[in-house]
Amino acid sequence: MENRFSPSALNRGVPLFSLMRTEAVQKLVGRPVKDTFGRYAGYVVGFSVDMSGDLQFVGIDQGNGEFTEFPGRRILVDRDGLVVIPAWKVEAENLKREIDTVRKRVQALEGLVKDGEITHTMYQQMVDQYNQQLKSFQESHSALLQNLATRLDDIEGRSESLDRFLANVKVQFRAGEIDEGTFKVASEYSTSMRTKNGKEIEEIQSLLRTLSQPAAQSIAQTATKKDTVVAQATSG
Repeated sequence: MENRFSPSALNRGVPLFSLMRTEAVQKLVGRPVKDTFGRYAGYVVGFSVDMSGDLQFVGIDQGNGEFTEFPGRRILVDRDGLVVIPAWKVEAENLKREIDTVRKRVQALEGLVKDGEITHTMYQQMVDQYNQQLKSFQESHSALLQNLATRLDDIEGRSESLDRFLANVKVQFRAGEIDEGTFKVASEYSTSMRTKNGKEIEEIQSLLRTLSQPAAQSIAQTATKKDTVVAQATSG
């Protein structure tokens, strides 16, 4: 069963927060917020809308005096309240959608020029525009890979800290320094958080494999394929 918070499911899962009525949004103020992996992310302080009434930002108190405004595109509604989507998930989905759109348009142009429905000059002008977009996508692709690697290092570091914490708790329990109830609370929390972190690590590693060399090649192939099409159309 597909994870409804995976990049491919973000646009067809739970309705976006911006589609809710204002009355329903107001009821969520003060309620806790989680991320897509079930980790506590803070609580809703308020929200802002534009002149059309569409959601712009959701203000979330993340604790330790940290207040963050999350854009509406990073917020989903779950049965238990609001869910914050990690920035890398949104970036990955947006990049995939934009590349797929340009690729389809280039393919459509190839068909049009072959069928003689547009001139070679018009084809060249339009495909050059798409080529520039693909080049910018390549930069976005590289930036996303870097962001994913940074996030992976961060979350793996947090998991290692949890492991050290749990090891210390076990030592104190065995040494009789803490009672069973205290040990159980600490142990269950650490194990649960370790599992949630593990899910994000798995998703990032999977996405890194998908976005590695094959993805870069597909972008380059789409960007250069237009030269072959023009040559074939001209010779024909």
